[in-house]
Amino acid sequence: DKDGIPDVTDGKKDSSGYGKCRNQPEDKDGFEDDDGCPDPDNDKDGVLDVNDGADDGSGFGTCRNEPEDKDGFE
Repeated sequence: DKDGIPDVTDGKKDSSGYGKCRNQPEDKDGFEDDDGCPDPDNDKDGVLDVNDGADDGSGFGTCRNEPEDKDGFE
């Protein structure tokens, strides 16, 4: 359209009618999946979920939603 505002292409809109996370798909991982935004570091420990305790082979580990304590030990 010609209104000067980018169209929402990811299907999610906030209360203004425009997407919160335009062009970024939700990462359906069981953590805040209804906010419409990807959450690459669920526990906000500075270690991306794909690198957070990948001992179970999934790339997510068994404790991906628990903060890392930075002592170097699992």
